[in-house]
Amino acid sequence: MVGYKDMESFLFDIINDVKFFIVLIEFHPMASNRDENTLIKLGAKIRELKEAKGLTDRDFADRAEIGYAQVWRLLDGQVNPTYSTLKAIAKILDVHPGVFFDL
Repeated sequence: MVGYKDMESFLFDIINDVKFFIVLIEFHPMASNRDENTLIKLGAKIRELKEAKGLTDRDFADRAEIGYAQVWRLLDGQVNPTYSTLKAIAKILDVHPGVFFDL
């Protein structure tokens, strides 16, 4: 539990990591309507903004209320986030959500 502020945060990450591995087991190729290059650019943009704010991946996940494993997948361009997730991320990074759509 080293590095966690409380047991709830620790258990939250374990549950999200388990969900991540379940997704890996049930992996399906990316839908043809998703542009892999755009998702990679989106991840790079979020990483750039996150680093400019001086946020670690763990801080970013906690503030955006998304799983740590999900953050890793998002930054790596492996996941297509919902609009509500992008709004939460934009709020954390002090940017308008539109910055994620002009890539």
